[in-house]
Amino acid sequence: MTPEDHERNALSYTLLALVAAVVTLGVFHAFPGLDLAAAKLFCHAYAPGDAMFAGRYCPGFPAQDDWRLRAVRKVLFYLPPMAATLFAVDMLYRRAVTPPWLCRGYRLEAMALLAYLAVPICLVNGVFKEYSGRPRPYDTTLFGGDLNFVSVADFTGACTRNCSFVSGEAAAAGWLLGVALILPSRYSLLRLALIVASIVTPVLRVAMGGHYLSDALLGWLAGAISLPLMMVASSALKRPRMQVIKSRT
Repeated sequence: MTPEDHERNALSYTLLALVAAVVTLGVFHAFPGLDLAAAKLFCHAYAPGDAMFAGRYCPGFPAQDDWRLRAVRKVLFYLPPMAATLFAVDMLYRRAVTPPWLCRGYRLEAMALLAYLAVPICLVNGVFKEYSGRPRPYDTTLFGGDLNFVSVADFTGACTRNCSFVSGEAAAAGWLLGVALILPSRYSLLRLALIVASIVTPVLRVAMGGHYLSDALLGWLAGAISLPLMMVASSALKRPRMQVIKSRT
């Protein structure tokens, strides 16, 4: 598909992701027990009646102690910034060796890089995670921590920094999905690998108690929408400029 084809499909992707995000936020806010039930699936079992765990669902998340899962998580953690760095290096290289009038080929790369910086880095990690106040599962009293549980988008939690709403790693993984969709068809294996990585990342964050399911889903959707939204904005800005050029001719 050409860059123009991707941009024509971007509006559909954007609207679909927005609807999914609104529905996800509404459902989990109305039924906060869904988050607790999902987290409980991955926590330690314990003997009923044990006084040590009074008032808790379970004391922790065994996936945190599995070195294999930790290794997979580390690889997935660094995959998005590595992809963004490759985009930046490739753009600089092509800009250095290619005449300006032939540099249209990295337009999608530029939008992907901007999308990564704008949403997973600035919006999610710089704003939501710093000011949402929602404790992570392993920081709440129900799962071995010392902070009270709050529902998604409550913003009254006692977390002071690097909070659970929303997942930064899931947002970066969602951005990887957009990258996979713009890859040329000849990179089908790489596309499949990025899609798998995009799905596995939020699952691991929930399994390790790092985020509630709603935080992982909403972070993933925020990242997934970032590149299509950037394409929609680019098309909207480009259209008036093309009309001006046509009027002058």
